[in-house]
Amino acid sequence: MKKLNTEYDELTDKIAKAWPAASNLDISDEQRQLIGIQAKAMETYAQALAIRIKLLEK
Repeated sequence: MKKLNTEYDELTDKIAKAWPAASNLDISDEQRQLIGIQAKAMETYAQALAIRIKLLEK
């Protein structure tokens, strides 16, 4: 359980850093788009982790 919580915390930190990078106008449109897609995927995985953690707590 602690491992899942740590993974979730690390993932949310990465997400918080990814979104500002996705709007960085100093990089190409393709790179910004890729970062945005990766950030969205990380958010989806974080949601799944949160559900998993909640189910394990029951």
